[in-house]
Amino acid sequence: MEPAENCGTLDAWEANAAFWDETIGAEGNKYWQLLQVPCLKRMIPVNSGTRVLELATGNGLGAKLLASQGALVLATDGSESMLKLAAQRTPQDMADRIEYRLLDVTKATAFEALLDDPVVVGGFDVVLINMAIMDIETLDPLAEALPKLLKRGGM
Repeated sequence: MEPAENCGTLDAWEANAAFWDETIGAEGNKYWQLLQVPCLKRMIPVNSGTRVLELATGNGLGAKLLASQGALVLATDGSESMLKLAAQRTPQDMADRIEYRLLDVTKATAFEALLDDPVVVGGFDVVLINMAIMDIETLDPLAEALPKLLKRGGM
């Protein structure tokens, strides 16, 4: 059963998107740079053409990191404001490797629509949700959709 409302979490991200983006910046904070980047590089093997679905992209740090390594990224977020900020922060040389799209991961209907999209045909090599899982009220729709989103052997 889908929640009637997202308990205000998405509203909070809408309201605080500009502040969060200013605080994190285009290159991320020290936590991002010193801990997350090395770990993500070590854990996620990326080759040219690796297909990535990023959930809760925020201002696009993960999408830009993976695109800089050659991945093709569908970066999603439930906040329109965060997506706009992410798109604004995407360097021109990465713009053809990142597509930004609205997706509320708490809604099964959102995943149904995504699964019907030609972009998803064949699945993704990687599905990434970085530093956002604790803000999601229900993971049931994601858990149900994940096996359909990943290629065989995907991560």
